[in-house]
Amino acid sequence: TWESHFYENFRGILKFGRDFLVFFLVLDTARDRLRLKTLFYFLMIGAILTSLNGVFQFFAGFDLIRHHKMADRITSTFRFPTALSAYLALMIPLSLLYFSGASGRQKWISGACFSLLLTTFFLAFSRGVFATLLFMSAIFIYWATQLSRPVKMFMIAGMMVITLFASPSGTPSIYKMIFKPQENVSIAERIYLWRIARKIIEDRPLLGHGLNSYSKINKPYYPPLEKMPFGAKYLHFAYPHNSYLQLWAEFGVIGLFLYLSVFFAIFSFVITFRKTGSKKKLWRINLFIIAASVFLLSSVFDSFLISTQLRYAFWTVMGLMAAHVRVGLDSTNSLSSINWKSSPNVVE
Repeated sequence: TWESHFYENFRGILKFGRDFLVFFLVLDTARDRLRLKTLFYFLMIGAILTSLNGVFQFFAGFDLIRHHKMADRITSTFRFPTALSAYLALMIPLSLLYFSGASGRQKWISGACFSLLLTTFFLAFSRGVFATLLFMSAIFIYWATQLSRPVKMFMIAGMMVITLFASPSGTPSIYKMIFKPQENVSIAERIYLWRIARKIIEDRPLLGHGLNSYSKINKPYYPPLEKMPFGAKYLHFAYPHNSYLQLWAEFGVIGLFLYLSVFFAIFSFVITFRKTGSKKKLWRINLFIIAASVFLLSSVFDSFLISTQLRYAFWTVMGLMAAHVRVGLDSTNSLSSINWKSSPNVVE
């Protein structure tokens, strides 16, 4: 409860406060096109170095930065391959941010960056992140491209097939998980953890048990170690592998609603601008929406919103998205008086 774990609750307040601080720092720093691009390039340089480190790990068996050994999949500087996948899913759409309308050289650089990140993404394969990335990409293809309807449907059908049967690094495919669950109990394990989280929520549904307190209050809800189902002893006292259930257990439904309302406000702001932007700006806003949506959707299956490494990357991207829209709005405040070619605030 909140009154029983003051230290953890205080740390939790600071943790989430830092998330919003990162967002507003990025939003305040990226005041014009030059600063916006500079922040974006530094973000991409980090993604490229992370990917190169992951590729090295794949061939050498360990990464150069933290000397993590490779198991079945690469992790690069992250603790788990799923976390690396979620990070790369944020960066992959953004690697194409300046592809539309770019020169030939810029397109080659953007395409090479996209290919490197995508390759690393496959080496760190995570079914949930992979499926949500393709799902959002399919929506983007259907609603935001000018391809003919048969071509769109063919591409979307192909993406659905890939989603079902892809299994790089020996990871069971989604098809096997659904139709041959005895070969992989990942879904059953998550459902079990979600049921435990539901019991925790039912005890304090409105106000929750306190920020950052899940590991302190979950022990009475778990069976003894030897009675864990599926022989999954590694899941004893584990987090629920669902960011929203964990937030609900800690925040309560009131806190969860307020937290999600922040995303609603940001996306409402962005989507409103999306309706008035040029094709080039629309392309970029769509890519930001894909990146953020994939992260938020895949957080249903893991604790990405709680992870320190991932949260900072996510809120940096959210800040860049809002900054991109703000710069675009500044450039369209006075359509009749702005010299579009010379204005420093126009995002090209």
